[in-house]
Amino acid sequence: GYVSLLRFGNHVGAEVEKAIKDLQGKIIATTFPNTTRKYFAKRGIDIKTTVIAGSVEITPALGVADAIVDIMASGSTLLLNDLRPIETILETEAVLIRNEKTLSKDKEDLITQMLVRLESALAAKNLKYIMMNAPRENIDKIKNIAPGLDAPTVVELTKPGWLAVHAVMNEDEFWRVANELKSLGARGILVSPIEKIIA
Repeated sequence: GYVSLLRFGNHVGAEVEKAIKDLQGKIIATTFPNTTRKYFAKRGIDIKTTVIAGSVEITPALGVADAIVDIMASGSTLLLNDLRPIETILETEAVLIRNEKTLSKDKEDLITQMLVRLESALAAKNLKYIMMNAPRENIDKIKNIAPGLDAPTVVELTKPGWLAVHAVMNEDEFWRVANELKSLGARGILVSPIEKIIA
């Protein structure tokens, strides 16, 4: 993720420095007041901060702040609030660190549980759950295109000669083969996000 300075409208190219200087004396909403103050102090710009815990992106629309400093991943929530990034203040990374000290069984179990949860979310990051109806005569070709994690799930439909196929695929891989699936008679293709996968 990124900790970014955001404001209403578009600010690109040479306008970036002007957009930052225009915040002189303005109110910046953030969950990161120290990082925000240091950022503006380095540029000699005097600002006021208002500390918000959650939903920072709505503060400019409410008239509470002129801009925000917030964590930005995809930026979709920010666009919904008519905010555009001006500048990335710093790049962030979540890291799990432990020392070599022997921990109690309860603490070891807690760490193991947390690792399983993190790994399951990371494993699912670019994967999609694909469901489709397909003619029985093309099922072998479809299974080759959409092999799933180990194998696709194939279920008999009440419509004679048709099967339901469920598979897990990388999103990029799906878009590469979507037309091929359709040409093999696949219909009603549904693509759903996957939150977690525990291997």
